[in-house]
Amino acid sequence: MKLSVTSWSFPVLNFGEVGGIAKVLGIDAVDVSFFYASALDRARVLGDGERYGAELREKLPVAIANFYYLFGNGLDERNLSLGHNSDNVADLEKVFAFTKAAGETAFSSCPD
Repeated sequence: MKLSVTSWSFPVLNFGEVGGIAKVLGIDAVDVSFFYASALDRARVLGDGERYGAELREKLPVAIANFYYLFGNGLDERNLSLGHNSDNVADLEKVFAFTKAAGETAFSSCPD
């Protein structure tokens, strides 16, 4: 099992500070989202995800383990339980470009 910290567990710290705390604690990765001071920039994820992901990979002292993505601007705007939504599919393609650029980590593969 690998450990990571959630960026939203430190609501007043920015993204770099959360990564620094994780590193000091000996935790090699952080989970990211759109919450609190460490929030990712949704517009950049969806508009320039490859560049933004590469920038984060360079700045963050630990890997990104997981991206907790929310479709739409709130929990109920584009709820997945309501069925297929072409806007969600379009977002997901952009999110994949962002996550690929943000870098693969030890969390993305399992030993044989």
